[in-house]
Amino acid sequence: MDENSEQIHADRTCYQVLFDQNWYLISPKYFINDFRKLFSNFKEVNNAKEMKTLLNEIADGKYNFEGTPKVIERLSKITETQN
Repeated sequence: MDENSEQIHADRTCYQVLFDQNWYLISPKYFINDFRKLFSNFKEVNNAKEMKTLLNEIADGKYNFEGTPKVIERLSKITETQN
């Protein structure tokens, strides 16, 4: 992730995550699918196993919508290790 990808904007209904000059919405209703869409942009990540583990934890309910900042923080750490 570049320095701009770590920006998160929160409002009352969703989070907006900036990655590679594109904004991705994370909504309460489509929380898991929104993260799947965001994660699909990380095909070049060397730590694919960690990415899959994180996505599985989201799908299994370890994280909920309110935990979005923690997910983004963990995602940032995973992608930083490849640089």
